[in-house]
Amino acid sequence: MRFSFEFSQQRNSTDGSRKAFSLVEILVVTALAGVLMSLLLVAINAARGSARSLTCTNNLRQLGIAIQNYESTWRVIPRACGHIFSQDYSPWVAVMPQLEQTAVAKQILLELPFHETETESQLRVPEVLKCPADNTHSNYRVNVGAHCMASKGSGGGRGAFESTGNWLALASFTDGLSNTALASERMSGTGSKSRSSIAILRISPYIPDSDEFLSLLASESIGIRRCDVAGQYWNVGDLVHSWYNHVAPPNFRLDALLGGQSREGRPQGGSVAASSAHLGKVNVCMGDGSVAAQDSGIDVSVWRALGTRDAKD
Repeated sequence: MRFSFEFSQQRNSTDGSRKAFSLVEILVVTALAGVLMSLLLVAINAARGSARSLTCTNNLRQLGIAIQNYESTWRVIPRACGHIFSQDYSPWVAVMPQLEQTAVAKQILLELPFHETETESQLRVPEVLKCPADNTHSNYRVNVGAHCMASKGSGGGRGAFESTGNWLALASFTDGLSNTALASERMSGTGSKSRSSIAILRISPYIPDSDEFLSLLASESIGIRRCDVAGQYWNVGDLVHSWYNHVAPPNFRLDALLGGQSREGRPQGGSVAASSAHLGKVNVCMGDGSVAAQDSGIDVSVWRALGTRDAKD
């Protein structure tokens, strides 16, 4: 009986000691939980990034199809700046009917002139024009070429769209539709209207070519900030809101507009690079409607070749 009682006490004591954890064990478990949580957060963020990139790709594909449908109807693609009552509206206004948003286009046209005042239709950006990774103002832009002068109509500067407002047929894409960028994305600004927030370069007495302009930007000898009003007015056809060019590679750290201005006082040239919140890349819609991601490190000559429709490159 005595032996039995002692054995029972020993067993209970042993069982009790097994129910407790040492400090080291607790710290190890906590550290492992932290590592697992970190890995889980990384995986969740990666999944969200992939989903946003996929939605962005689909948005660009819709815009590309809308432009192609417009061309099927009118035998030309929309103008980079359509002129109505001396107002320059963007190609996105023209393709709203192809996106089943005819009412939006009509409302925009009824609110002319839209440079004199802000309207509700200007500020309400259609969802198809917003990249979910940025989602502030309009993110998608049409390609106006590979030269810092947007209005340059000869040589290697001609893009899928011409800032001069010329009508273009797909037959003019002699480099091939699959080799010519139609549209891409650009991060929008914060919406600040401060004049000083727009980088304006007063270059005189000549306009540099694209290489000179890019070297000037890369020299960092001038103070340049990104345009804070970029993309705010999706219906306006110009470099600030709805165009981009292939002067600088994707996600280039500086943007600048030239001081030469149109009759409305808007810059006529500069470097407005494609950019995005996607890690190290931008999505580009080609002339054939396909969408592909282009790496930020793409060779500048290759990038400029994609930005021209008839330069034989």
